[in-house]
Amino acid sequence: MNEAPNKPMAVTVAICTFRRNELLTGLVRTIDRLAPTELAAGSLRLPIVDDSPEGAAAATIDGLRTDISIDVQYDASAAADISSTRNRALSLGTNGSDFVAGLDHHCTPNPGGLRQLVRTAEQDEPT
Repeated sequence: MNEAPNKPMAVTVAICTFRRNELLTGLVRTIDRLAPTELAAGSLRLPIVDDSPEGAAAATIDGLRTDISIDVQYDASAAADISSTRNRALSLGTNGSDFVAGLDHHCTPNPGGLRQLVRTAEQDEPT
């Protein structure tokens, strides 16, 4: 976990998607809107793993990159297997993060939700 006493927790929100670009766009825009008020600057990583064999979300992610302030990492699993895709998303998220949350493209965090996840993780952190 977070070893520096006053260093913000490094948070990854790993997203899995499969041919639902409109939902994915809304989710990424919501996280981009909420992150600056709920998480420390530079503490968020957003890997997106596309489960579609044709890489259906690639163009959507490329288009979003010009409109959002958070860094998005796109990965095409092309497995058409949600279990493999979730495992891939978690493996991308664990490298360099103190806390990983997983979301599917149809889930949208409520205002305050990201902040509460981090607070809960910080309370559970070993001393």
